[in-house]
Amino acid sequence: MEELLPDSLNADSILADKRVRQAVEYAIDRPAIVKALGHGYWQALTQMANESVYGYDPGIEGRPYNPAKAKQLLAEAGYPDGITVKLIGGEGTELEKILMVIKVYLEAVGIKDRR
Repeated sequence: MEELLPDSLNADSILADKRVRQAVEYAIDRPAIVKALGHGYWQALTQMANESVYGYDPGIEGRPYNPAKAKQLLAEAGYPDGITVKLIGGEGTELEKILMVIKVYLEAVGIKDRR
């Protein structure tokens, strides 16, 4: 599945705020995307590794789909009207479908793609 890798090290990035990154995670219904597009082969991950890969940490629970929590976190971070980010990736590949679905989830909580 597509990974979202935020620009969190750049202090000028809107994604440097942990609450904004958490809002992104709460905004996306990973299990629904996996069910719709994964053809039974994908897993909804909460970390970069799945449970069969070295580096998997069973202690990482991840954040469940919760658009209300995503909106709350954006407001707490100072963005009650949402934010605009640039999403990059998937162009011309099967992953483009995933990115398009992710964009729909993000837009529903006020996170818009500036493309």
